[in-house]
Amino acid sequence: MMKKMSIKMLVSVLLVFGMAGIVNAYVVSDDFNSYADGTALSATTNWYSSGGGSPVVNGGTVSPSVDIATMSGGPMQAANKVKWTELKVGDSISLSMDFQAANNGTFNDDRLGMMNDFDSTTSDRIFGAQLEGHHIESYFNRYNSNDGDRIELAGGFTLTADAWYTFYVTITKLGDYQMLLDTRLTTVGGDLVGSGSLDTSTLEPSEQPNWYYFTDDQTSDPLDGGLWPAFKNYNASTGAADNFSFEIIADSRMASNPNPKNNDTNVLVDLGEISWKPGEFVEAQNGTHNVFFGTDETSVTNATIAEPLGTTLYQGLDVNSVALDRLEYGTTYYWRVDEVNIPSKPGTVTGLIWNFTTELEGYPLEPAQIVNITASENPVYPDEQEPNM
Repeated sequence: MMKKMSIKMLVSVLLVFGMAGIVNAYVVSDDFNSYADGTALSATTNWYSSGGGSPVVNGGTVSPSVDIATMSGGPMQAANKVKWTELKVGDSISLSMDFQAANNGTFNDDRLGMMNDFDSTTSDRIFGAQLEGHHIESYFNRYNSNDGDRIELAGGFTLTADAWYTFYVTITKLGDYQMLLDTRLTTVGGDLVGSGSLDTSTLEPSEQPNWYYFTDDQTSDPLDGGLWPAFKNYNASTGAADNFSFEIIADSRMASNPNPKNNDTNVLVDLGEISWKPGEFVEAQNGTHNVFFGTDETSVTNATIAEPLGTTLYQGLDVNSVALDRLEYGTTYYWRVDEVNIPSKPGTVTGLIWNFTTELEGYPLEPAQIVNITASENPVYPDEQEPNM
């Protein structure tokens, strides 16, 4: 089977965190097509791996290797850094990659996860899941131990030798030291091969993941203190890898998909309304929305029903939009949608802070945009012009 072909852009966007959790959605991917054959990922800007055991790119795919590759090189050290302590319960880390089965129709330590050290290739620094033989298993060190814990999540599936498959791993925060590990393996055409999940809070304490994955301060290096996306395509068997993707997903209970889009500019002052996609529980159970709207980011961030802090408050809405009067030119507006859930899923889910900037009233011309006009020798004045000229 031919390698999966896809077009993906490597996106470098600063990941912003705060007390409210994720502020900006974030996706980064690499299809490895921009690297010359024979390029070691350790020699590229965006990846970290050791020189001797680094994965090497050939033909737009990554050859098997002995080392883990972490997307923490150069600008990715800051951009891809995830602080577990700043994620909200319900936020997720999503990874995916295409892996090619070996020529005997198996996998061997083909792994996706998060490293708690940006410049290490040591396996006890990664937690996530891997493909092993004909099954999917968890991969992390146990609590207060450097011993690995591999729990089978799915197995017994048949693989085609040298065929390409897509592996998905999602890590959802359940608590300070607990996670839900969701995994899925499909053909490149999207047909399900196997899937499984693990709620680590259900494990015996001695079997749960080591706490150092979740504390953001594993080492004394001041540049550490976080998590970075990584993969391993082990060279104990054949089979390449391709199309790495990493995404931070905000809690699905939150409002999303703002219109105008977050950070939009040149928005019409006669916009008319703002709208959003409701959180899953509000949508399914007819909850309501509280919207805070204003021109001061701090006020919108900290506003409450009791203290709106000068923002315009729209409370108890049962529709996913707010009608607006005409806005001011050249002004940045901030807004937040809190989802109010009914008793089966009680509580209020604080929304993200979105913003947009309206169009200018007039746009200054640069000198280069001003065109010299020379008068005609025989000018025509409006009262002398023939019709339809």
